[in-house]
Amino acid sequence: MSYGQYSSDRHERCNPLADKPKSTKRQKYVYKSDEIPHLWAHKTQDSARNAQGNFYFDGDTIYSYGSHYPLAKHVTINGQAAILINVSTRNRGGSVTTNSQRSSVRRAIPDSVTVFDVDSLHTYTIDHAQNISAYQYEAKQQLSKARNGRKYAGSALAAAFEQHSIATKYAAFFGLDAPDFSFLPSGLELEALNIQIAERRERARIADADRDRKEEARRLERQRIAALELPEKIAAWRNGLPVDSWTLRTIPTMLRIDGEQVVTSLGARVPVDHAKRALKIVRACFNSKREFVRNGHTVHIGQYAIDRIDADGTLTAGCHKISYSEIEALAPQLEAR
Repeated sequence: MSYGQYSSDRHERCNPLADKPKSTKRQKYVYKSDEIPHLWAHKTQDSARNAQGNFYFDGDTIYSYGSHYPLAKHVTINGQAAILINVSTRNRGGSVTTNSQRSSVRRAIPDSVTVFDVDSLHTYTIDHAQNISAYQYEAKQQLSKARNGRKYAGSALAAAFEQHSIATKYAAFFGLDAPDFSFLPSGLELEALNIQIAERRERARIADADRDRKEEARRLERQRIAALELPEKIAAWRNGLPVDSWTLRTIPTMLRIDGEQVVTSLGARVPVDHAKRALKIVRACFNSKREFVRNGHTVHIGQYAIDRIDADGTLTAGCHKISYSEIEALAPQLEAR
């Protein structure tokens, strides 16, 4: 009896085909966030999560922030595999983190795998009606852009038909009835829409070219003015040309009228009616030889408060110090309005 037991033990120790002792190494479940989608997409293990716990998968489904938001799911129908990606913005689906995780999932999926973006995805069920409805809704939105847009109307029309194609493939994959996209134009209606899109695109091209020419002319004019000497820049500014206010900062503040606003050479703008009211106060100080200093009583010109008006009529407001002579030079234009 003892011999047989010894013989059995010896045979097990020496037999090269005997089962090796099982490894005691534990399965790893916590990985860096950028590894999670690759482990899930390639099904290297049943589950894993990141250290924060806001990105993990369990079986076929990968989640963002919790089981309330399945981010993507492996599905197999009649031996055919696909991945559904949840693009719904409900339940935090539109957050910056979830968007980033969704993008990383997309990048991890091999090109050979069929992928469907869906509006409704649950851990144990798939709402096909909702997903088909979402494809139809997006197609209608793109069709509206095609009918009303200018430069990108053609792309919008193509996107509308692409939604039809995706919905058809989705229905075929899951064995559903063909979805209704009869609202998309066809035949003569489609031909007429394509002609309208082409005409609008050409008008947009002409308008863009005209805008570019005007912008180039403005750029050249700015360059010409920048090259002027200071006296010429002063004259150009008074004539309403676009002189950089920074180049005029070393000279006394100037005033001019532009439409319904008074503009300073430092770039500030105030309504004409406010400037007329300030003119009366300045003249009162000048005529009475009394100064005005803000002290519990504030007078505004547009968004700016008058800090003081000297007895000689000099007005100070913030970084602006405007002489009485400059104010009176503008007065006839103000009073004419």
